[in-house]
Amino acid sequence: MRKWRSWLAAPIVGALLSVPLAAPLYAAPSPFISSCTTITSPGAYVVTKDITATATDFVCIDIKTPGVTLVLGGHTVTGSIESANNDVGILIESKATGATVVNGTVTGFGFGIWAAASGAKIQLVTADDNFIGILMGVVESATPINGNTVAHIQANDNVWVGIALFNTINSVVASSSANDNGLDGIVLGQRTSQDRVSANTANNNLDETTAPVKPALRSTLAAIIPSANSQDSASFFGNGIADFGNQNTIAGNTVSNNDNDGIVVFNTVEGNTAFGTQNSILGNHGSNDGNFDLFDDNTNCDSNVWVGNSGTRNLLPANTGKLTCIG
Repeated sequence: MRKWRSWLAAPIVGALLSVPLAAPLYAAPSPFISSCTTITSPGAYVVTKDITATATDFVCIDIKTPGVTLVLGGHTVTGSIESANNDVGILIESKATGATVVNGTVTGFGFGIWAAASGAKIQLVTADDNFIGILMGVVESATPINGNTVAHIQANDNVWVGIALFNTINSVVASSSANDNGLDGIVLGQRTSQDRVSANTANNNLDETTAPVKPALRSTLAAIIPSANSQDSASFFGNGIADFGNQNTIAGNTVSNNDNDGIVVFNTVEGNTAFGTQNSILGNHGSNDGNFDLFDDNTNCDSNVWVGNSGTRNLLPANTGKLTCIG
């Protein structure tokens, strides 16, 4: 049982998300957006040009109300990951249920897109070179967000994770790529349940040399895991898809050349609650991952079901045989 990593997220992301959000000091004057703004009325909004956040923009586009569709129009929202600010490219606040963000690029932020509301949809978006490309959920909330969708996303070359879900239920990550990220490709954190990760690719993760690092975030991470910015952390990170939740489904994904495991279910405990159980891992394929293509941290896979998967590196560390509960 790898208890040393109870998704590390709890201390790090919890600390990051506990910072109060200072909203931009302007409201959207029309459905057409050409600079960082706050959206306070339902409706469709269209980005008309590439937007670069200024040094004072903590959040570039802040969606505060339900019923918003934000069409990026193929444009790019850019921050400076090395800035003391520029922490969120597009924020869907908890009140903004059912918000949709489509068709564009968000790069250079602490969190490219952070959705803290139920029913949010993020589709046809590139979220590269952020600290975390796409984040769904709020770690410290007592209530999970429900029914979110991340689909047709490119989340590559991010400092930490391509796509991360925390405290979500009935949410989907589909038909997306999470490659060449500094730590993991796709993460289902603790208190995720009944989420589905399907038809994605997650390759070559634990590749920090490809992404810039925001100094303050590097310090936060290094204070907890001193080796996190070096290849010595290969035994901790470098997973294509990591599942710390319960009753999730991971199906039809392709993982390869990740530094640690291709797909891994972690057995962790928070208080008296055990995580990493009753998951279904179905029809995935792994190859050439550094440790295992397919791995379960539970003894004999516990109540997790592994069916129809294939991999080239599924031997026990001592090469004593296959993990027989993984099929």
